Amino acid sequence: MALSNEQNPHHSAGSAGSNVQGIPGNSLESAIAFVGGNARTTGEEPFGIRRKAANTQRAALVRWAKNSRLIVSSSLWEGKAVIGGSEHDIWEMDGEVWKVTRPDRFGWTVLPGEDGVPHIAEATPLEYLERWQYANRLLGDNAILRGVSETDEGVQVVISHPFIEGPYPEKRDIIGDLSERGFSLVPRFFIGSESDSSFYNEDQGIGIFDATCDNFILSQGVPIPVDVVIVVVGDLLRLQLL
Repeated sequence: MALSNEQNPHHSAGSAGSNVQGIPGNSLESAIAFVGGNARTTGEEPFGIRRKAANTQRAALVRWAKNSRLIVSSSLWEGKAVIGGSEHDIWEMDGEVWKVTRPDRFGWTVLPGEDGVPHIAEATPLEYLERWQYANRLLGDNAILRGVSETDEGVQVVISHPFIEGPYPEKRDIIGDLSERGFSLVPRFFIGSESDSSFYNEDQGIGIFDATCDNFILSQGVPIPVDVVIVVVGDLLRLQLL
């Protein structure tokens, strides 16, 4: 979710050493392929089935990380990270912005509501991973899955992005750039702090939410997303959004 100005990770905070090994191949794609074979969801399931699927995906993600030697220690961010909104703690290291999810929480998504109105909900582990996959493929992000931490508090996912320095863009910059990428504004629904921050791509069946000005950085005239919520939009959610 959106960060306040003082929490913007794109203001340099120095660098520190890393205890993360080199990432073999594309870790994000690899994890999605592995976890995706375990209780995939559509967003339209009853809550109990969705929660069971999330637990199955979480266990699969830990198995993938162990198999891939990408289990990381919480010492990676302890004493360095600051609260970065409602989804992540953040820090800057090795010229990149690093983010770790809260224990057993995997960010947010948008689901169709029983009352006919979409609502924000906790994402499953697979939905969280696919969110970054779509950010890379559709929005020019370069998010890397750095590892998974398993502690007494729960499972946490660590990702990183290249450090981008720049100001926040204007709303018109975001709308214009997303329009060029095939996304149309969804005026009837928004999450977070700004209206006009939800978009839908009919051809891709993808929604972008929380596309607020402080979730982008303006770099060389282009608004670069750093923390938007990207969702696969099923038939029911599409009906409620549009």
